Amino acid sequence: MMKTYYLKQGISENQFIEELKFSIEDINTRRPHYAHLIYTPDEVHQNPKLKQTKPFLQKVKQNRIAENKSYSCEKYCS
Repeated sequence: MMKTYYLKQGISENQFIEELKFSIEDINTRRPHYAHLIYTPDEVHQNPKLKQTKPFLQKVKQNRIAENKSYSCEKYCS
């Protein structure tokens, strides 16, 4: 991601260092990470309990899908 999104071709050595610093800060402090859902890597690092958010939300989703399947139209529409 960093290579394709942040680092541009034709930049000087000084620009490269600045772009690299910006991209690392942006990824760690501003952009939520897929693995943490709505949290940035820094937020999860500072509060490890937030790691439990993803498994909890996945379980809620699975329960909701199972419940929705139990109220299928096939049961009531014949």
